[in-house]
Amino acid sequence: MVDLYEFEKKRFQDLLKESEGYAFDRYGWTLFYSLPGEEIQNMKAKLGWKPVSALDQYNTGALLCRSGKLAQGLKCLEDAEAMGLDVPELFYNLGLAYEKREENKRAATCFQKFIDVVEKEVPIRFSHQADLDEVRAHLKEL
Repeated sequence: MVDLYEFEKKRFQDLLKESEGYAFDRYGWTLFYSLPGEEIQNMKAKLGWKPVSALDQYNTGALLCRSGKLAQGLKCLEDAEAMGLDVPELFYNLGLAYEKREENKRAATCFQKFIDVVEKEVPIRFSHQADLDEVRAHLKEL
């Protein structure tokens, strides 16, 4: 039996590659958030959407850093923190960005914030436990 939702998601994604206008005419925005996260962010940027929430800023910043636009990405990550986002991944990515810019003191501060936020989790998520050990070791090397 065919899963109709999965079928339509794939059709929407295929149509986006062929003709974005037709894809949106056909589906509107109903399947937009079914796209992979990076594609959503890229499409938002292409359409001129500006990050509004702290999470938007974080996602935009992470993608900009990943694509080599470190200064722009770092600004978005800093804006996410200023807007009150307090998730371990933000501080981890800030630490990586500062370290890439050879701002090791700022990187160390962010990695410590990562540790502090993760240690507040009760219980600590399994995925964060391995990261926690790696970040602690890395922090000693900075």
